[in-house]
Amino acid sequence: MFKNIFLLGPSYISYIILIATDFFNGIPWYIQFGTLFVFGSLTAVITIWNMDREEDETLDKTAEKPKNVNFIPTLILVSIILLIAGMNIFVGAPRNDIFNITDFSFYIVFVALPILNKDYVKVAERQMSA
Repeated sequence: MFKNIFLLGPSYISYIILIATDFFNGIPWYIQFGTLFVFGSLTAVITIWNMDREEDETLDKTAEKPKNVNFIPTLILVSIILLIAGMNIFVGAPRNDIFNITDFSFYIVFVALPILNKDYVKVAERQMSA
C-alpha cells in the first residue's frame, strides 16, 4: 500500500506551491500548475507501472503487517487548511474562490468532503468484513 510513499513529499510540495502562488498576482499559470502536472503525471505513471507488478506477486499470509500510518493524510489536510487560512489572513484574498475562507465552497471541499470520505471508507470496510 505504501510502496511509493516517497511520492507523498513532492506531491505535498506541489500543493503548497499551487496554493501559495494563487494569492499573488502576476505569477504565470505554468509556475502555479507546473509542479502539480509534473508530479501528478509521475505518480500516475509509477502507479500504472506497479499495477502490473502487483498482479504477478502472490500474497504471503505470514508477512508482517504494515504499520498504521492513517494519520498522515489527516495531518497533510490540516496543514494545508492552516496554510490557506494563514495566507487569507496575512496576504489577502486569493484569485480562486476555492481557497477563500469566507466562501462556502472552501468549507465543502476542505472540511465536509474529507469527513464524508472517512465515513464512507469505514462503512465500506464494515461491508467488506461482513
